[in-house]
Amino acid sequence: MLHVRTLLIKALGGMTRAEMKDVQAQAEKDKRSLKAYENFVHTIYFYAGNYPAWKAQQEFRNILYDTGSPLTIKKDHHNQTHEHSVDAYLGRIVDAFAVLRKEVNLNVRDDTRSWHESHLPNARGDHYVVRE
Repeated sequence: MLHVRTLLIKALGGMTRAEMKDVQAQAEKDKRSLKAYENFVHTIYFYAGNYPAWKAQQEFRNILYDTGSPLTIKKDHHNQTHEHSVDAYLGRIVDAFAVLRKEVNLNVRDDTRSWHESHLPNARGDHYVVRE
C-alpha cells in the first residue's frame, strides 16, 4: 500500500516526505553558505572605513604616481612588475563588486554614481596610469 501511495505521489508530480526533508536540509545548508558569502562581501566592500572597494585601487595608483613611479600599462604583458600584479588583483575585486552591484542588492550606502560604467575608470584612478 505504501509503495502505491509513493507511486501516486510521484505520478502527480509531488514529493515524498523523505524527499521533502532532503530538499529542506539542502536549502538550509545553502542558506548558511549564502550567509557566509554575504558576510564576506560586506566585510571587504568598504575600504578605509566608508570608501567602496574601488578606492583601494585608486589610492594604490595615486601613491605610485605621487612617488614618481606611476603604473605603466605596457604592450608587453610578459614583463609585469609586482605593482602590476597588485593592481590587477585590486582590479579584480573592483570588477567583482561592479558585477555584484548589478546583480544583487548589497544593502550598502555609498555613492552609486561612481559604480556606473562611465564613472568607474575615474573611481579606479585610471588617470594615474601612464599608457605606453
